[in-house]
Amino acid sequence: MAKTLFSEVPESFFSPLASKHKVHYSELLLCYYRLFETYSTGVERELVIGSFTEYITERSGLLSHPSELFDDPEESAVSGLSYVPSDESAGTQIGNAGTFARNIASMFLRRLISCGWMSEEILADYTEVINITMWSRLFYTAIAETVKGSSMEYESHVIGIYSAICSDAVEEQGAHAVLIGLDHTRRLIESLKTLSQNMKTHIESMFSEDAEVRDLLHIHYDLYMHEIVDKAYNRLKTSDNLSKYRPLITSQINALLQQDIWLLKSAHKLSVMRGCTKEEAHASLCSMLREIRDELRNIDPILEEIDDKNRQYSRISTEKIKSQVYADASLKGKVQKIIRGMKEEETAYLLLRPNIRRTALVQDRSLFTPRVSRQAEMTVEKPSVPEDDMEQIELEMRMRIAHQLNHEKICAFLSEHCHADGSPTEATELIGSMEDLVRVIYAAAYAEGREHRFPYTVVWGDRPVRWGRYEFLEHRFIPKGKIDHGA
Repeated sequence: MAKTLFSEVPESFFSPLASKHKVHYSELLLCYYRLFETYSTGVERELVIGSFTEYITERSGLLSHPSELFDDPEESAVSGLSYVPSDESAGTQIGNAGTFARNIASMFLRRLISCGWMSEEILADYTEVINITMWSRLFYTAIAETVKGSSMEYESHVIGIYSAICSDAVEEQGAHAVLIGLDHTRRLIESLKTLSQNMKTHIESMFSEDAEVRDLLHIHYDLYMHEIVDKAYNRLKTSDNLSKYRPLITSQINALLQQDIWLLKSAHKLSVMRGCTKEEAHASLCSMLREIRDELRNIDPILEEIDDKNRQYSRISTEKIKSQVYADASLKGKVQKIIRGMKEEETAYLLLRPNIRRTALVQDRSLFTPRVSRQAEMTVEKPSVPEDDMEQIELEMRMRIAHQLNHEKICAFLSEHCHADGSPTEATELIGSMEDLVRVIYAAAYAEGREHRFPYTVVWGDRPVRWGRYEFLEHRFIPKGKIDHGA
């Protein structure tokens, strides 16, 4: 039987957050979660009750109408909770209020425990401890991040991918490294998509906003700048981690996909972890490596979309502010100016009122028909091209196609200039002219992007080299099947 949400959590799990006191329940859950993050072995019941009592005491409305604390009227009668302030002394009133607030806190805690948000445990020394249930942990995190507004992480995910894939640990713990790298990759893409969606929400809100200039400035320079620009967009645009580490990650993944011994060893460990066959683990391992590489390559369109949305939001907010500042210059402002003038001068209405005349008979000639200006029909003929010019154009096109670089020409170039014994050939050895430099650039792109079809593999180094006035990382080309993994 397939697992469902309510096969893991109690059926009444969400009832506190769906009741009429959902605001108080959510705040009490946050109070407990902050205590739970402070104490590593659970929170004593007295501390939880104290925190809940403090929250309830600060809200006098919960003490004034105790019957409204229950969704079911019968539950109020069964609980027996009542609060009648004493008239004897102020101290007695405070004591009654404190006792009643503590009773309400206990009632809220029992409700949360019965719905599965918390569990109660009695230790060997008879201390009562309140812990988080296994299934509620993620919901606590979601509530906390929703309230405080979680910031988007980019640098940590990029560095996490690089640390997992390009570190020495990948040689011995390849399966774990790939799983960690894939998790960071998916989190990176998820963060970027969330940022894009948040920007879209702000754009729609600004587009439909009809407020004063001060409110528009607050929305743009306080809300948008704080929630989008400061928390996410600035770090995304100023950080160089993506451009710095992405080529190194891509190169390492291409090299790992060519190492059969490493793939077999890592697939064996993955099969033990997942309880599947080695063939399935091998296919899954290769698929995960390709997913990491392809997701990092396809991240540029998402970044361009984010830049477009930021420009769109800035343009919309600027136009909104300009339309408010220069309202009299717009059509709406002119109409409002006319109406204000009519109110100030009563005789102006006589000049603007419509002149309607009575007519006894309405005929076809009485109706207004717009005048249609007849324009002479214009015929545009396709210009004729002399036959000699067509031959010249066709010849130039054939010559242009003949000089275009393609997969076969790059393969022929490498086969002609690379070492015949299959040893690595440095890229600088292949460059003798500007045309050769362009061919080497094409060769590196083909070697990384078409690993199955291209007969050569490119291996990148860390040292920058120069050719003329151009500088690039050192790299070498090796025929497939003759890769020296120690190179």
